[in-house]
Amino acid sequence: MPALLQVCAVIVTIALVAIAIVTIRTMIRFEKAAEQLSETAVAIRDSFEQFHVITREAGELVNSLQDVVPYLTRTASRFESLGERAANLSSSLMEQVESPLRTVLAVLRGFRTGTSQFFERVGHRVTQRTTMHSGGSSHA
Repeated sequence: MPALLQVCAVIVTIALVAIAIVTIRTMIRFEKAAEQLSETAVAIRDSFEQFHVITREAGELVNSLQDVVPYLTRTASRFESLGERAANLSSSLMEQVESPLRTVLAVLRGFRTGTSQFFERVGHRVTQRTTMHSGGSSHA
């Protein structure tokens, strides 16, 4: 065999080996990618199942809330009515108690002022009499 054919056979063999190595590496990468894709598909399927469960539970919650909402609305309106009645009652009570209480306080203030003025005048007269008697007896 001529040397040129031998060199070509070696080059072709090396090329075939290189192609085989590249093909094997590519197949390994595709296999890894396929495994990752399979794992991702499983994770997505699990996520969809969880999402479905969550969606169903949310629907059940909404349905139960729809059953409870009328009761809550009625209770809230009752509390509103009760609050209004309490406010009206306290307002009426304040109106009925405030005016007489102010009158009593005014009378007490007037009585206290009058009493203090009375005792001041009585005390002043007693002081004047004692000064007159003590002053008159010291001159005598």
